[in-house]
Amino acid sequence: MTLYAVLTVVAALWLGWTGWQASGAARAQVVMIAAGLSIAGASMLILSYTAAFAVGVGTLRGGPFGWPNLVTIVPPVAWLAFGLVALVLAESWAVRFQIFGLGVLGFVLGLGLGGGFIGLGGR
Repeated sequence: MTLYAVLTVVAALWLGWTGWQASGAARAQVVMIAAGLSIAGASMLILSYTAAFAVGVGTLRGGPFGWPNLVTIVPPVAWLAFGLVALVLAESWAVRFQIFGLGVLGFVLGLGLGGGFIGLGGR
């Protein structure tokens, strides 16, 4: 299942290379795409571990969603890989802070949605 993580990193590197070669509006669009994929990975992080606990009968090492698996490895890799691409290609510090803040917000929202099932979120 680590192949999915490797493919995610390859996709992030390709997107980063494409954005590095572009300029102006095209580069801004690559930053938006990378940031969106990073935020999606951040928001799915807790939900993926919730699914792993639910299907794996309380453990990440057992069951069909045992470690490493697509559900548990791709969201953090996407969060980090695409987030780094977006941060490197961002044109200003203000945009970088927005990307970072939205990534943290996506994680917090994922914690609120998925964490309640395993006792991490409040009610």
